[in-house]
This record gives sequence, C-alpha cells and structure tokens, in this order.
Amino acid sequence: MTLPTLRFFILVLSSFLPFSLMSPGRAQSGVSDAPAKEMPSGEKADAADHDQLGTQLNLVREALQAGDLAGARKTLDNALLLAPTDVRVMNIQAAVLTYERNFDEARKVFLKLLGEKPDDFSLNWNLAEVDFLQGNYFSARQRLLKLRESRPKDEMLCYKILLTHLLEGRAHLAKEELEKIPFPSDTAAYYYGRAALAFQEAKNLSTLGEKEASAKSRQEGLDWLAEAGRIFRLQHNLLFADSLIEKKFITREEVTGLVPLPGSGGETD
Repeated sequence: MTLPTLRFFILVLSSFLPFSLMSPGRAQSGVSDAPAKEMPSGEKADAADHDQLGTQLNLVREALQAGDLAGARKTLDNALLLAPTDVRVMNIQAAVLTYERNFDEARKVFLKLLGEKPDDFSLNWNLAEVDFLQGNYFSARQRLLKLRESRPKDEMLCYKILLTHLLEGRAHLAKEELEKIPFPSDTAAYYYGRAALAFQEAKNLSTLGEKEASAKSRQEGLDWLAEAGRIFRLQHNLLFADSLIEKKFITREEVTGLVPLPGSGGETD
C-alpha cells in the first residue's frame, strides 16, 4: 500500500532527521576523515550501536520512499528495539504509522516530539498533513497558517491552505489564496491551484447534472496540469499532484500521462 500524498511529507521528514544517507554514523557523530584515536571498548560498543541505528533508519526511509510499507515496518521494529525513545526513531515511527493510516497513534508520537521542539517546522507540517489526510481541514489550516507566519512566501503552504478551503466548499477563499501565489514562479503551485479549482468546479457542475460544463471544467484542470508538465520535472509535479490524488480529484495515471518522464520533458527542478 502507498500513500501518494506523503511524498512531500517524507521530504520534510528527511530534513528533520539528523543523519545522512551516504554516511549515517559519521554524519551523526561529526567524525572527520582524519585517523581516529583508539576508543575504549565501551565507547566502541556505543558507536557501533549508534551507527547501526542510523543505518536502520535510513533503510526505513528508503522503504517508505519506495512504497514498501511491509519492509519499512519490519526495519522500524528493529530500530525500536535498539532505541525506542530516540527522537529520530520516534519521528520515523510516526511516518510509518501515518502510512499505515494509524493517524491517532501517529499524532500521539508527533505531539510528544513537539513537546520537545514546539516550533519545529517539519513536525508541525507533518501534523498538519495528518489532519489533512483525516479531513480535519480547519485544524490543518490553522497549523499551516502558523507556519506561514515565518515563511510568508512559501508557495507550498499557500497551495495546501488553498486546498483546505476548497475541500470545505469555500471556493471564494481558495481563490483568494491563489492570488497570493506569484505567476509565473519557480514552483508549480499556481498551476495546481488553478487545476484544483477547476476540478472542484467540475464536481459541482456534475452534481447539478450539467455534464457538458463539467467536462469542460475538468479539461481546463487537466490543461493546467499538462502545462505544468511541460515546465517542471515529474518529481516536482508529484509534490503538488499527490494531494489531488489523495482527495480523488485526479488519478496518478492521469498525472504521469500528462507529465513527461525524467529526461524527456521539462527541465525545471
């Protein structure tokens, strides 16, 4: 099972985790490439455990990014045996719980971590994402608005806030959020904001039985996605598309059909 909308969640999560994919033990401990002094046997054991833990956490993250939930859970259980109260373990544990859609337990872990780092951007973003996934759009928006106080020009934040309004049936407020996103820009936020508004309009028209008008609005949304696909790489597009996939505005096949594969289309990262 995969959770498409957690692609950006994992990117934020990885920025929070203080270890490196290339060299987990060395990055975490700050070890240089200079010859090391001989360590006492006890310190050697602690360093080995630390290195092993970093490796386990990297494997969990890689499994999540690959959509291998069973593999992520198995490796996480090993990490929990090594260090159940380590902040890095707890953070990625919450990610796995979210992938498993065990939102209540994920929330508990994130809140516990926030007790130690109440202003941490990544943790607050991840909690907002949990709210978004559960359909608690007001709570998600309040947390996102708080984050935007320190990042007023963050286009992903504007886009997610736009979606919370739209999913509550307040298209006029969603349009106000869209106006805060510059166009053109270095991100696909505006394109996906316009697409989301068009897809919601198509749903509304379909409910009213206006099939032709609904189809026209839906095509407008797809045209915005296609335009984003000509400009931005697939990975960048998916950061914005995943929320629309999660909320069933579009399918993943529609996105990958419109957006060129890496190396065959847009060049913007």
